[in-house]
Amino acid sequence: MVTPSIPVETEELRKKAKALVDAVTLDDSGMLIGQVWVGGNGGLLSRDTIKAADELRKVLLREEGK
Repeated sequence: MVTPSIPVETEELRKKAKALVDAVTLDDSGMLIGQVWVGGNGGLLSRDTIKAADELRKVLLREEGK
């Protein structure tokens, strides 16, 4: 867990967190095209979502190690 005393590269953290949220949403619901939901993995995690989580984890671990 990141504590306030640990400086975090805010922009990098924001980008990685958004990528993870977007990937989870896509896996769960797909995307809205027009007025129809298309795609999605029915809640199963894709490799892209796992990769996004790993990228966010790397940023957090790097910041914890400073």
